Amino acid sequence: MPDRAPCLILIADVDPSYRQLLRWALEEEGHRVCEATDGDSCLRAIHGKSPDLILCDLRMPDTSGIEICRMIRSDQATRHIPFILIAEESDRSARLSAIEAGATDCMRKPLETAEMIARVRMIARSNALDVELRRQHRIIDNLLAISTLCQGYADASTRMFSDFGRRTGDLLRAGQVAVLLGRRGKPPEMLSCWPLRAHPQVMERILNSRVVGQILSDGAPIVIAADDSATQRRSGLNTGSVGVPILAHSGKVIGAIVAFETPADLDRDAVRILLTLAQRVGSEIQLRDHSERLEELVSEHSRDLVEAKEALETAHEETIFRLALAVEYRDTDTGIHLRRMSRFSTMLAQAVGLPQTAVSLISHASMMHDIGKIGIPDQLLRKPGKLTPEEYEVVKQHTVFGAQICEASEAPLLQMSERIALGHHEWWDGSGYPHGRRGDKIPIEARIVAVTDVFDALISDRPYKRAWPIEEAFEHVGKVAASQLDPMLVDAFLGMRERIQEVARELGESERTAR
Repeated sequence: MPDRAPCLILIADVDPSYRQLLRWALEEEGHRVCEATDGDSCLRAIHGKSPDLILCDLRMPDTSGIEICRMIRSDQATRHIPFILIAEESDRSARLSAIEAGATDCMRKPLETAEMIARVRMIARSNALDVELRRQHRIIDNLLAISTLCQGYADASTRMFSDFGRRTGDLLRAGQVAVLLGRRGKPPEMLSCWPLRAHPQVMERILNSRVVGQILSDGAPIVIAADDSATQRRSGLNTGSVGVPILAHSGKVIGAIVAFETPADLDRDAVRILLTLAQRVGSEIQLRDHSERLEELVSEHSRDLVEAKEALETAHEETIFRLALAVEYRDTDTGIHLRRMSRFSTMLAQAVGLPQTAVSLISHASMMHDIGKIGIPDQLLRKPGKLTPEEYEVVKQHTVFGAQICEASEAPLLQMSERIALGHHEWWDGSGYPHGRRGDKIPIEARIVAVTDVFDALISDRPYKRAWPIEEAFEHVGKVAASQLDPMLVDAFLGMRERIQEVARELGESERTAR
C-alpha cells in the first residue's frame, strides 16, 4: 500500500472558511474531501459516503463531536473508521472524554497544517494497512477453506499465506515446505517457505535442488521415499521429499510445491490432496499476474488522462486570463495591473502558508477580481473626475456582477474567482460592500486580493489620478490595516517590501518595453 494512498476524508465543522482551508490542505495531499456542517449531516455522510477518515470539530451545532464519536463506535458498520476530534486548547477535559469515547486522535484548534497533514498521513497509512490486512485475511480464508479440504479451518487466530506451508507440512508430516515460481528455462523464485526462519543456505539448496529442476522441466509429480537412499543420492538430497507442479490453465508449468523431510509411511492420498492444492495455488498466481497487468494498463491510461487534463486546465486558465484582460482594457490602457495582481497575490498567499493548490488557484483567480466591470458603463469606468453618489452605487455593483458570472461552476478556479469577485471590496471592520462582511467572515482569498488590489491601484495611473510613489503606497496600506484590510495580511505584505518593489519594477519595465 503506498504511503500516501488517497483517502476520502469527511470534514465536520460549522465554519465554512475553516472547512475550506482544511479541504485545500488535504486535496493538496491527493485526498478526496466531503463536508458536513452539523451532527445530522455528519452522520448522514458517514453512512452514505463511508469515509476513510473523519475530522470533526468538538462544538457542532446540534450534536457534540464526542457524541458523534460514540455513535460511530457503537455501530458495527462504522466503528473501524478513524476519528480525529478537533478542540480548542481550553477543552482539555473534552479531549480526554473523546479518547474515552473511542477517538483515534485529538488535535488542538486552530490546526497547524503541517502537523495535521503528518497525523492524517500516519492514521491513513495505519488504516490502509489494517484494511489491506483484513482483505488479505478474507482472500486467504477463501483460498484455504476451498483448497485444503480441512473441515476445521475456522480458527480466526491465523490468517496468513505462510499458514499454507504449515498446513501442507502437517498434511504430509514434512519438516520443510516451499512454494516456488518458475517457467521452463528460467531460474526458480521462492514465493513462500515454511518454516519462515529457514536459513538462507537452506533456501538456496531448495532452489537449486534437482527435485525442483526436474518438476519444472517435466511437469510431473515426484515422490522420493524417506528410506530410498539411492534415489536421494541421485537427487542430491538426504531426506524423503514430495513435489508437484503448479500448472497454468493452459497446462504450462509455472511453479512447484515441494515438501522435504517427509516420512517413510507417506499417505498416497496426501499426495493427491497436494495436487489439488497446487491447482488452487496456480489459479491464485495467475490471478495475481493478471491483476498486476491490469494495474500497468490502468497506470498507462491514467498518465494519458493526466496529460489531457493538464492541457485542458492550461486552455482553461488561458481563457480566464484573456477574458480578464478584455475587461481590464476597458478600465485602463494596459493589462499590467492583472499581471502585478497575480504576482503580488501569489506571493502573499505563499507568505501566509496557504496550501500549494490554493496558491496556484489564486495566481489565476486574482486576475478575475474585476470581471464584473464588464457590466459597468464605459463612461463611469473612464470618468476623469469624482463619481457622484449615484454613479458610485452603480460601479459598486461590479462585485455582484462578477460573482454572478462565475457562480454555480464545479471548477475550483471559477469557485475561487466567484469568492474573490464578491468579497475583495469588503472591509475588515465590516464597512465595505456589497454585503458588509467583516473579519474572518470574508474568505481568505478575497482578503488577500483586497490588500494587493489597494496597493496596485495606488501605484497605477487611472483616469482620475496619477500613480503614487511606491513608498507612499506602502505607507497607506499600513494605515488602513485593521479598518479596511486584514492586519495579519498587511504585516505579511509589508514584510515583503523589497520583493514587491522588485516585481513592480520588473513588470513596469516590461510595460514600457511593450509600449
